[in-house]
Formats: sequence, structure tokens, C-alpha cells
Amino acid sequence: MITGKVTDELVALVTKQVQDHGIVVWYDAESVYEELLDQIEWQETTILRFTGSFFELRHRMEPYLKFVDEGGQILDDTQTAPRLVVYVTLDQAATEHALIEGELAGVVMQPGASPWQRNTRLKVLAERVFLRISPERAGEIGAEVEAGRRSLAELNWLAEQTGELGAVKLIFGTTAIAEVVLAFSSTEKLDPSIIEKQALSEMSRLCQIELGLEIRPDQPVGQARHELCRSLLLAELALMVEAAGGDPERFAAIGIPEAPRQRQKLLDVCQQWRNRLDLREAYAKAADKVQKEAQVMGLGLEAPNLKEAETFSFIESLLLEWAEATVLEGDIALVLELARKRKSSFWSRHEPELQIRWTLLEIAAQFFQVAERVKKEMSTIGRDASAMISAYTMGVTTSRTAEPLPWYELDQSHRHLEHRYAMLEQKTVGAQAPMEDVIKRSRQRYNAVVSEWAERLTEDGPVPEITDPGLIRQQDIFRQHVRPHIREVKTAYILADALRYEMGWELVEGLGEDYFFDMHTGLAQLPTITEVGMAALMPDADKGMELVDVGGGRVGIRIGTALLKDRSSRVKHFQESTQGTTLVLKLDDLMRLPKKRREAIAEANLILVTSQEIDRRGEEMEDEAEARRFMDEVLEKLRQGIRRLASLGVRRIVVAADHGHLFVEQLEQAMKIDPPGGQTVDLHPRTWIGRGGTETSGVLRSKAGPLGLAGDLELAFPRGLACFKTRGGSRGYFHGGLSLQEWLIPLAIITVRDAQVPEMGTASVTLTLAKPKISTRFFSAEVRYIVAGLFGAETKRVRVVVRAGRSDVGTAAMAAYGFEEGTQEIVLEKDKPNAITMMLTAEIDSPTVSLHVLDATTQVEMAAVKNIPVEISI
Repeated sequence: MITGKVTDELVALVTKQVQDHGIVVWYDAESVYEELLDQIEWQETTILRFTGSFFELRHRMEPYLKFVDEGGQILDDTQTAPRLVVYVTLDQAATEHALIEGELAGVVMQPGASPWQRNTRLKVLAERVFLRISPERAGEIGAEVEAGRRSLAELNWLAEQTGELGAVKLIFGTTAIAEVVLAFSSTEKLDPSIIEKQALSEMSRLCQIELGLEIRPDQPVGQARHELCRSLLLAELALMVEAAGGDPERFAAIGIPEAPRQRQKLLDVCQQWRNRLDLREAYAKAADKVQKEAQVMGLGLEAPNLKEAETFSFIESLLLEWAEATVLEGDIALVLELARKRKSSFWSRHEPELQIRWTLLEIAAQFFQVAERVKKEMSTIGRDASAMISAYTMGVTTSRTAEPLPWYELDQSHRHLEHRYAMLEQKTVGAQAPMEDVIKRSRQRYNAVVSEWAERLTEDGPVPEITDPGLIRQQDIFRQHVRPHIREVKTAYILADALRYEMGWELVEGLGEDYFFDMHTGLAQLPTITEVGMAALMPDADKGMELVDVGGGRVGIRIGTALLKDRSSRVKHFQESTQGTTLVLKLDDLMRLPKKRREAIAEANLILVTSQEIDRRGEEMEDEAEARRFMDEVLEKLRQGIRRLASLGVRRIVVAADHGHLFVEQLEQAMKIDPPGGQTVDLHPRTWIGRGGTETSGVLRSKAGPLGLAGDLELAFPRGLACFKTRGGSRGYFHGGLSLQEWLIPLAIITVRDAQVPEMGTASVTLTLAKPKISTRFFSAEVRYIVAGLFGAETKRVRVVVRAGRSDVGTAAMAAYGFEEGTQEIVLEKDKPNAITMMLTAEIDSPTVSLHVLDATTQVEMAAVKNIPVEISI
């Protein structure tokens, strides 16, 4: 017989309606109460059930309707009103008014009926009962009923047990299972109260009721805590493995709840434990202890069955090794999906090195995905140089459904992969052979594709025939896009040495909504070396350039009577060739803006900004990993420079490069060839300039004239990715030759929008450290962007930096979402927490540092945590 407080509530409602109205037509479309109906003693009340025929049911109702007049009212002379319940396991709308006489004569009870006394929805009944006996649980239980995880019998039983959990409620302030279990598992503070009130028996009963876990009450409190943690975590792991199709026999000795409701509740409790900021450390400590004691690593679990599990830290390492091996086998889509998901897992957030490794694997998978598509598309365009440039800059249209993929994304993806790999300490990757094999394979793939591009580009000689009218010669940039606008609008002209085409795209795409931009493809003047490319960006370069020997093993460019051989001579020519007030700065000057410099920018109508960071990093650093780590800083600095120019009134900003660059794995000895000999005027790994010498099959030769330069000098370029043997030319960074990466340059025309009216609403950012002190080079923090009010931007672009005093000593290395590899900026989404992995980039002498979230556009501080202890063991 079904009895209990929830049943009593229902019976009381029905009985009251029978007493007041005589006839109750009760619709129960989901048959929630069908079993109950025959088990209740209905006092002096007749129950009629619908058995499939309304005609038959109406016939049985007829004797009770004789007391009702045609209007549906009980006759005045009726001495005893009918007491009838008509129970129908259908929705009222499905009866087509078959029982209208009974409905009019009495009342209708059904889920959702009004007033509430006629509402038989089980959720509503349960909430009403638990509001009286355990208010803090009413909402939770109602939600479980709504989700179909609580039956009427379970509710009755739970209501009876809840009344007996007085000690638990006194100690924990609630009997909600999640709150009780999490508080008990995470702290010993309540142990004295538990012992004093002898509450372990109640807690044991509650765990059995709600989670299906057997926790012995006849043991010390600390031991009971460990038993609960052990049972909880091992049961969760078993459930996750079972759900993934794994072998449940491995967990035969582990008590796993049978009821679906208990299983779901157990999973929910574990998930809450991991996700609560105040309990994460306690969870990690408990999980590590159970992992070690239970020797779960020795269970022989298979990685594919753990893709959704987060219980123990070993899962992350196991999955990483499996995924690293899987990507080498070619299952790129699977690894990409897994990496995107796992980089936000609990253990990846808790141990930043794991997040870095997952991100590295994600980028590797993206690289292989792009490389695979580019390789297929290469066969469709032949060896036409114009077609190759179009594919590189805009992609190849292969179908109506697939978006074109610009081939430059292969360079971008490879740069991000190498940068991310260089960020990892050796101990982070260590001897992880699979990941090292992934990097090795990616380098081989990249070198092969880039080499084939270069071979195709120069198949017909050193001067490929280009027919695309959309390309702009480097010599025409100043004349077409700078000089005509100087008097109309405050203009900045930024010349970024070695800014590759793909880096130009990354630079402008992250500027945000305050900027419009047009990206053009420029053709750098050959040879692609700084002395030539920077001169080609100067005023009057379109009128003619002569390549000349300036002595000392170097060349320069003569424009008119001006000889341009270094930065100072180019700056002098620039200032003499432009009208109005011209200001010349280096990019670093924009990082520091004292009053005098701001005033100078305000007075100038043309600002020339030069940047040598990329070329300097690539050519001067002996350690290529270090060069890769720091080379991308230029994108962040360029973006900051653009924003600072905009804040000082500049409204048109033109960004161009002298040349691009190649940055590949160090070349094998076979790829290094002898220069032509003869009279060598200047020699670079990818360019020989001189007179005479020998001709070989692996070298492309041309006089200066066919390349667009005056003078009697000759030039030679190695085919493909080969390099001339030069002093210091053993590294993988170089330029000067003929490849898409060296020859194509970005030309970005940026227009600053007028200041926008601030949106109504107050925006703020919260910043929380995952751990109270910094003990490794990587550490984690959680950032959340909050907008109060109805309005406000949906996203906020920020920078997160570590400072020791006034010096920046760390930057964001990764985020759960919104992280931009090239600039380390992060796009936060409103009300969505973001786990940020920070990396210390400099040695720290101070015992403490501070962490700052800055608005990426204004550099205004939005949040900070100060005086963070630093205790890094060597």
C-alpha cells in the first residue's frame, strides 16, 4: 500500500474537492497515480475508471448524474450529494468533451489546474510537502520530479526519512545531499559536532537513500570521510566507464548505485565538488589520495572509455598520450574535438601544464587538418603563379558548401604550433615521445608543402608572370595609400620589418569593433631584404629604384639623388620628401608616452613608425625556441601601438612590411648550396648579389633590370627552400628569396571609428586565483566578465599580465576560450567564466607579484590581485 506524506497531501486535496463539489473528474494523462488509486481507502466515495470506452464510462456515471439538473447544478431537493471520482488516464483535450456532464456537475482535477487545490501535478505536491518539512530541499526535489527522477513511492519514503535527519540539519543547516556530502568531504571543521550529536548514522542513511552508497557509521569520523570520498569517486569513475561502453567487471568490488536517480545524483555531486571554487583544492587532494591508495592506474582502463571522465588526474595523462598517438595515425577530427573539450577539464584547469599540452595538441590537429586540405587543393590549380597567389590569399573554391581556406592559414597554424611548443619547459613535455613525434611530423609536413610552393612559384624563372590586377607593387604603397590622405586626415604609416602576410591578418582581425580595415596583398620588391624592401616603401620609390653597392658587403637603394642604405638615411629621405609636420618614432616609443611625446603626436599630421622586432628576433637569437617564444610579441606591441595612436587622434593607419620570412626547421646539410662565386657584393642565405659567377641548376639568376631595379648588379636565388652557405646561416629563419612567405606582404588600411556612445550598464571583471601562491612557472586564474543592467557589450577584449613592481613578468599562455595565439589577448563572454593559464616569462626577484586584467583597447585596469606569494623551487 502506498502511504506517506505526499500521498496524504494528494488524498486530502481530492477528498476536499469531493466533499465540496460531489463529483470530481480527475485527468492523469501520465498515469502517475493509477497504482495508488486502488490502495487508498476513499471514505464513502465511488471510484470509476476509464477503461477504454467513454460510452461505457458514461453509462456507469448515469446514476450519479440524476441528482444534477440540465445546467449541471445539484438539485435543490437532493438530500445526499453524490461522492464520485471519475479517473481518466488521458489528457482532458483528448476526450472531445465526452465527460462534459460530469465536469459541469462537479470539478476537474488535473496537472496544472487552477486554483492550486485542484492541481495534481506531482512536482507541485512534492514541493508543497517539502516546504513544510525541509524547505531548503523543496526546489531541488521539485526539479528532480520534473526530470522524472523521483517516483511517488520514493517521495513518500524520502519525506519520512527527512523528518528523522534532525541532527544532520542542525549540523549542516540542510539535509540536501550535495551540500551535506560536499561540506563533510571537504573539511574537518564540523567533526566535533558530528561526534557530539552522533550524526554518522543519519549521514550514512542519507548517503544510502540519495546516492546508493553504503558508509559504515561505526567508525571514526575521519575514516568515514575517507570511505565516503573513496566510494564516491570510484563509483563515479565506474559509471563513466560503463556509460562509455567499458568493461564494468573491473569495478566489481566497488559499490555502484542501481537506481538511475541515485546514479545521476552521485554524478552531480562529484561535478559540483570539482566546479566550486572554494572546494577545488579539497577535491584535488581527496582525488589524488584515492587514486594512489586504490591504484586505479593499475586497472588497465582504456583511454577511449575515459573521454568524458574527470575523476582522477591520471585520466588526463592517459588521454593525452593516447590522443598524441592517435593524431599521428591520422584521426585528426577525433583528436581536435577531444582536445577542445579536455583543455577545459578540471585537471587541466588545476594543473596548467596539462592545459598547455591539450592546447598544443589542439593546434597540432588544426595544423594537420589545414595541411591535408591544402595538399588536396594544390593538385587542382597547377603551377600558375597567379593561381597560387590567389589560393594563398583567398583560398580555392572547391564546392558550394565548403568555405574557401586561404593557404596562408597553414603558415599561421604552423607558427602558433611552434610558438606553443617553444613555451613549454622541457620538463613539461619531457620525454613524451608521442608529442615530440607530432612536432617532428608537423615540421616535415610544413617543410614539404612550403618547399613545393616555392618550387612551383619559380618553375619558369626568377620573375613569375603575375596577372592579378588586385596585387599592389610595394613601390606604389606610399603614393597610393599614404600621400593622398596626409592633408585630409591625421595619418600614421607603420613599417613592420618581416611582418609576414598571415601575421598582418592576425594583427587587424583582433583590433575590435572600433576599427575598420581593408587588407590588400602587396608584392615585395625582389630581393626580399630589408635594405630593398624598406626603401620601396619610401616616398618616390615608384619613380625608380637603383640597386647599388654601398661597400662593406652591403647594398643600398638610390631614389633620385638620395642613397638609402640604413634606417637613418631612409628617415632623412622620408622627412625631406613629405610636406607638413612629420614625426618619426620607433614602435617601442609608443609603449611609453610621456607628455612631450604625446604633444608631438598631436601636432604632427604624419607619423612614421618603424618596427624591427621580428627580424631582430629571428636573425640575432641563437636559440630558435627563444626566438619563437618572443617573436610573436610584436603583434601585441603593434596592436597596442595602433590603439595608442588612435587614442591620440590618428584616424588613418597604414601598416606595411618590407618583406615576409620563412621560419622552418633547421635545414639539412644537403639543402645548403654554394653561392655562385664571382664578385660577391652582398650575400644572404636566400639571396646573392654581385657580378659574374657560375650558373647551376639549383639557382635562379637574373639581372637587376628584369626584377624592376636599375643598376648593373646581378642576383641569384636558390630554388625551393635551399639556402646559400653563409656565415651564421645555419638557423631556420631567413628571407631574401622567392617564396610566397617572403614575397607577399600585408598592406592594412585601418580607419579608426568615431568614439561610440557608451552603452547603458555597468561592466566589471572578477579575478580569482586557483591557488593562493605561485609555485611553478605556470599558474591558473579564473576571470569573469559581468554586465549589470539590461544593456552592455556581449564580449570584452582583455589582456592579463603578471607584474613585479612596475615590470611585466608574465602573460596569458592559454584560456578555456577566446584566447588569441598571436597577441595573447582574450575575448571574454558575458557571464561566462574563463580559466586562464598564466606563464611567468622573466626571472622574479620579488617575493610577491600582482595579477592584472586590463582592457585591451584602453589599457585601463579592470581587476587585480596583489601581493601573491611566489615560491618556485629550483
